[in-house]
Amino acid sequence: WTVARPEKVDTLLLADDILSQPSPVRTRTWTDAVRADVALQYQYRREFATRRQGPLLLSRTPEAIYSLLYPLGPARNPITRNAMTTVRWSAFLEVATGRYEETRLGETNQTVAANRTGFSAGLASSPLLIGRDLLAGVQLRHTELRYSGDRRFTINETGTGLEWKPAPYTGLGVAVIRRSMRGETPFFFDQVDAADEGQLRIRFPLAGKLAGGVLVRRDLTQNRTFDTEYTIAVRSAGIEPRLTYRTLNRQIGLRFALPAFER
Repeated sequence: WTVARPEKVDTLLLADDILSQPSPVRTRTWTDAVRADVALQYQYRREFATRRQGPLLLSRTPEAIYSLLYPLGPARNPITRNAMTTVRWSAFLEVATGRYEETRLGETNQTVAANRTGFSAGLASSPLLIGRDLLAGVQLRHTELRYSGDRRFTINETGTGLEWKPAPYTGLGVAVIRRSMRGETPFFFDQVDAADEGQLRIRFPLAGKLAGGVLVRRDLTQNRTFDTEYTIAVRSAGIEPRLTYRTLNRQIGLRFALPAFER
């Protein structure tokens, strides 16, 4: 535990974002090690409600996943604020294949099924210190999906963000994510919520060991907010319970996280 989360550590090095949606300014790999993972999952009619198209039931019967994270530069040891004055890039790759079925919840409960094989590849920066307690980050991602019936769907995504972190569980962040799509997908869960998306995230301490967070997601093309998330977390040196409500499809969620020192 003392290695994972020392008692005295620079605020900028804490992975303390309590919101469920990732920011372009977030934890990166600080070691020299290449990480590879293989997973197999079976999922049957699990509710999936994170798309503007509406809630649905999603089955993966089954799905195989391979992921790779490859650091493109030497690790910075010891990890300090000065180590964040230059960018360190990491390349990532994720390949997934399986049989998928979704049932769209509504008047007709339409069901769509297909085999799908796809990959996501890209580059992600480590947080870059550009001012006092102010960090910047960039992520580039290319996703290509192929379905049975010779259908194909491609997404190119660029995310940039700024985050001000003056104290633990306190901060203000903004991000812009731009996406371009080509082709078509038979599934709602593969569609994107907004081609041009803006995010505003706020984190703040509450009474006792409680911390709060708000995330606003806005469609910059339509100039409208389509999702707002409210989160309350119990700050702890161990496991942190986090209760979340999202206005998108009126979702309530409970997550358990293990905050740690950025490695």
